Amino acid sequence: MKTFYKISLFLLLLHFTLLLPQRNTAQTSVSFQVFYDNLSPYGSWMQTSAYGYVWIPRVAVGFSPYHTGGYWVYTDYGWTWYSNYAWGWAPFHYGRWYYDPYYGWVWVPDDEWGPAWVCWRTSPDYYGWAPMGPGVTISVAYSSGYSVPYNHWTFVRHRDFGRNNVSNYYVANTRNNTIIRNTTIINNVRSDNRHNVRYAAGPDRGDVQKRTGRNVAAMTIRERTAPGQQSSRSEMNLYRPEVRRGNAKPSRITEGRDIKAANNLDPAKRNRPDKQPALPRNNRVDNAPIANPSKGVIQQRNMENSRRNAPSKPQPRVNPLDNSGPVNIPQRQNIPHRPDLPRNLPRGHQNLPIEKVL
Repeated sequence: MKTFYKISLFLLLLHFTLLLPQRNTAQTSVSFQVFYDNLSPYGSWMQTSAYGYVWIPRVAVGFSPYHTGGYWVYTDYGWTWYSNYAWGWAPFHYGRWYYDPYYGWVWVPDDEWGPAWVCWRTSPDYYGWAPMGPGVTISVAYSSGYSVPYNHWTFVRHRDFGRNNVSNYYVANTRNNTIIRNTTIINNVRSDNRHNVRYAAGPDRGDVQKRTGRNVAAMTIRERTAPGQQSSRSEMNLYRPEVRRGNAKPSRITEGRDIKAANNLDPAKRNRPDKQPALPRNNRVDNAPIANPSKGVIQQRNMENSRRNAPSKPQPRVNPLDNSGPVNIPQRQNIPHRPDLPRNLPRGHQNLPIEKVL
């Protein structure tokens, strides 16, 4: 009889175990060293007085975070950025980005994971998103005192949102000034109570289905045990460990002048997205990454056309956003170009353009 009860109890426990949500394995706990070590092959670490160690990716001209080499996928966390870069598991889900007129886009590490650290806006015709700046929380990003330069926004027509080749449908950012005036924020904020994190989930799933005429299936995020990401029809496998700051540091810290020299290398030596989703025939844009079967690498067509996403001088800021109405854009001002930095680069760049935080 005792044996019977033991077997019954075992089978009951096994039954409930199988019913639990499949979260793969428990999240591992690591330090910032995981960022320093795994991103070093793809860019340079530099020390700044404002943010400590920051990372500058070695990428093609025109790179912008949440714009280049990736697309949006709807998951159980909302709209999640899936990157085709081998290193995309980190800078698009942890930390924040800012644009420096000398170095280009720079990533500041942080310990909170999110599906994407962006602000969202919508209009009668478009969805748009833009990277959140360093130190900016969801509360700040959706307050009336936070602004984002107009050229940092990416817009697509409603009907094109959610495509895995969405980069073919980006609206030229020369139109952003006009589009932003007619947009309002998408105030769809969620909380991850397990990690005490709040993030923007993006457009409502039902709204996207209505505007695109396509069914939007929710993918499940699974946790990988090693850096990287991979997706299938129903799952997105991401490395997303619990990160603690600690006293880690990069094994190699690069001087600013050397970073600039490295980024001026032959474009073929810059790292590129691992793969590009198949694009419909007769529907490529000139600056879309294309596969070169003979060399097995990704090449960039018409690199000059992509320069529009990497202005050489600071851009005017959009007036503070509000929760109810369009945004008023100030007139552009002539801002002098930042001069080259001296050879003895200070331990930081004190004149970094930082998103305004109140």
